[in-house]
Amino acid sequence: MAKRRPKVPKKIETEVLVRCKRRCPLCFGIDGNVQEVRGQIAHLDRDRENNASKNLSYMCQKHHDDYDSPRSQTKGYTEAEIRLYQEELEGYLAENPLGTWSYPAPRKQKISVPVPSPDLYDRRMVIYRRTRDFLSQVVGNASCSLQDAFSFAADTHEAQFIFDAKFAAYLQKIYEHALHLHMTETLLNQLPVGEERSEAAQEEHENLLWLYDQGAELAKRAHPFLRLS
Repeated sequence: MAKRRPKVPKKIETEVLVRCKRRCPLCFGIDGNVQEVRGQIAHLDRDRENNASKNLSYMCQKHHDDYDSPRSQTKGYTEAEIRLYQEELEGYLAENPLGTWSYPAPRKQKISVPVPSPDLYDRRMVIYRRTRDFLSQVVGNASCSLQDAFSFAADTHEAQFIFDAKFAAYLQKIYEHALHLHMTETLLNQLPVGEERSEAAQEEHENLLWLYDQGAELAKRAHPFLRLS
């Protein structure tokens, strides 16, 4: 008789549902949709016996099926990609805890940041999405090529003119971390096994963790510039 997989404990199930308010991270990350959706709880590592809260994510039916179904011809969604979108979604919901959401969610209270013109908003959104996708790519691959880092810097150069200096400096910091990741990776390929190589590996690991954490941080920093009301 086939072994029955354990059910997600009710306490953990409730925690997952409340955490995302039944919003799908892929709908949010790819389409900017923060509306409630019908869906299921997915196991991010695809181990259906691992019911740890951090391994679970609520997804709409379509994205859940896409994630669970292996693809032979096209690149499927990665665990790191979904975790990044999940962090962005949770950060967004934490910033906007009341009411229903549009993208970006409006706020009732007065804000000091001027509402951007449609043209400025579109230009800012291009840079935000480029940065988000770059982080997803680097974290998903656990690697960054020199060309990818240079392309990111070139594509986000305009940030200094359409955001403030602090946000432009933040994008520069992301670029520097990605560049450092590439340099560390190159060094690791050249070093023999030993203490120096272990230190370089630890440095690479810490750098990747920092880049991973920037999913939610990016959404938080960009949000004041992308409000529509």
